[in-house]
Amino acid sequence: MSKINQFSCIRFFGISVFVVGLIILPSCSQDTTEQPNSQEDLKTRFMEQDSLAITRSLMNQTEAMMQLQREHAAVVKEANELASLATKVTQEQIYDVVVMGDCELNMRGISYSSLLDKINKITKIGSTYTNLKYDDGTQVNKPELAFMAGDLTEDRASDGSWSDFKRLMNVFNQKGVYLFPITGNHDWDPRRFSDGSYGYTLSGHQSNGRSISAVTSLYNSALQQAKNDRKIGNFSNIDGSQYVDKSSITWWRLSIDLITAAPVYGFTYKGVDYVLESGFMFQPQARVTLKSFFGNGPAEYKEGIGASYLANRAKRVSTSQRIFIQHYPYNSGDDWWTDNYSGRSASTLRSNFISALNSAKVTAMFSGHNHAAAINKIGNINDYSVGYTGGDGSFIMARISSTRGVLQVKAFRTSDF
Repeated sequence: MSKINQFSCIRFFGISVFVVGLIILPSCSQDTTEQPNSQEDLKTRFMEQDSLAITRSLMNQTEAMMQLQREHAAVVKEANELASLATKVTQEQIYDVVVMGDCELNMRGISYSSLLDKINKITKIGSTYTNLKYDDGTQVNKPELAFMAGDLTEDRASDGSWSDFKRLMNVFNQKGVYLFPITGNHDWDPRRFSDGSYGYTLSGHQSNGRSISAVTSLYNSALQQAKNDRKIGNFSNIDGSQYVDKSSITWWRLSIDLITAAPVYGFTYKGVDYVLESGFMFQPQARVTLKSFFGNGPAEYKEGIGASYLANRAKRVSTSQRIFIQHYPYNSGDDWWTDNYSGRSASTLRSNFISALNSAKVTAMFSGHNHAAAINKIGNINDYSVGYTGGDGSFIMARISSTRGVLQVKAFRTSDF
């Protein structure tokens, strides 16, 4: 297990595969509690698999993610070095950001072209479209940052869908609006799908890897573009994307160890610290078991990395304004507020969530998921939930102050201008 840095949860493990034949010897000792079916049934199931193809697929995905991580580490290192050379501004800085949620590319009839039309309009706010105003009558300016609050694509999106999505999101970066995404429930395998089938199978694990790669790649693109635009000096305290990915299979002993945890990361922009979570703060790590590998039962779960990352970042980065972004709003239904492993109730997790936000001195929150714009109170913190960007082109604009936090927030739809 190698740490990328002292706070990193990234782990890459080589795939150890010993293919000694597709027929499993009856003498192999097995943990019967781990097997829902007979030995003969398991033998049949394995014989139905193309073990060499699975091996190659996992190895190729692991190698690609390792290469992406090396590139990512280099981008983050250079960005921090360049940012440290910038002249620091001490007076108040005010700027606009755009928050979108639930693009759901290739879901519910949302096509590449329809989403591109919406994105092109949003990137032209402040130039072509100058008539958008906040409630106090001030004009909405061109956003400097863009946040995509999860549910980026269809369930278990293909490489092709992710390529299309990255191409769409890079429209923002190319227009000087630096885009930072997080994963939502459609980008991350659940314990179970709505049809009752289990998540976190082999396919689910590979899908999670594609989601991690897409988020990390877009994070790279935003930082690279800011560097090219000579705007990287507006950033500081840039953390690399942190996640867990482990892929290990030993066929002879039927040992399957596939673990993923969704990415989290953070950076400071013009004095405001942004922390980006995945589905929600208590999103767990999932370990694919023999049962879940074949879709016969649930995976195993343990503590995720979101809460510890926020706490660690708050200790390292001193700021008067910290904005937290996750997919689920605070008022999402209880079914969404479960960590799948601890037995803690939704009310307990919500209470822990409030405590974590307060301890980290979070001053505001952005979220998606509900397909409806709303402002929910979390104690003294406002949770600004965005509407359905992929569907009706909803998004929110927010005016941010480096010293006073969120000054204005207003929901818009691209169909309105």
